[in-house]
Amino acid sequence: MSYLTIGSLVKDGRAALNQGNYWSALSLALMLPSICSRIEYDSVEFKGDKDSVNDSRTNRYYYIKRDGSRKWADKKAYESWCKKYIVCGVSYLNVILGKDAPAILYLLRCDLVHAGIANLLYNQKRIFLSCGNSGATDLSSRLIISVHSLCEDMFRVVEKWVQDNGADTIKSTFVFDFAHFEDKLLYNELCKEEYAASLKTEFNNFEANSQ
Repeated sequence: MSYLTIGSLVKDGRAALNQGNYWSALSLALMLPSICSRIEYDSVEFKGDKDSVNDSRTNRYYYIKRDGSRKWADKKAYESWCKKYIVCGVSYLNVILGKDAPAILYLLRCDLVHAGIANLLYNQKRIFLSCGNSGATDLSSRLIISVHSLCEDMFRVVEKWVQDNGADTIKSTFVFDFAHFEDKLLYNELCKEEYAASLKTEFNNFEANSQ
């Protein structure tokens, strides 16, 4: 059986980066803290009401709605994860962005995903991205960050998090991989069962109407 894994996302992100598909790689890199934070904070000890979730002083990141679904404080979870694993570690993002890394990365993720914008104004400084080079350029009113360095650093941090926490598989997402015999067999059996059930229903209706 095949499940979506964080490792596969990192692999795809690196492949996109090596092929020069910078926006695909960047989108994946900025998405990963969202996934990792939900896995890390997916525990009853973090469950609380709406007020406690929205309170930055609490360690609660979601609450249960009346319909039984979860309402996540995405920004809080994202920034908490980045603070723990990026700001508190030795990394490119920590060196370049410092304690503001969680907020900047979250803003960049939101702007890129929702509006296709990849430049920010943060603390009176314009933040731009660059493709095809490494490092960063810190000017008086501008900070230019390498997409390649940002992505590679995020991939490395996430890989270490997976290794330390053993949380690679995203078990709620099953993927039929037809290159694998087992997945193809399961798919065919499910289709056969569904078709057989519809034929049986049709036959039962025929019998009932024929009496």
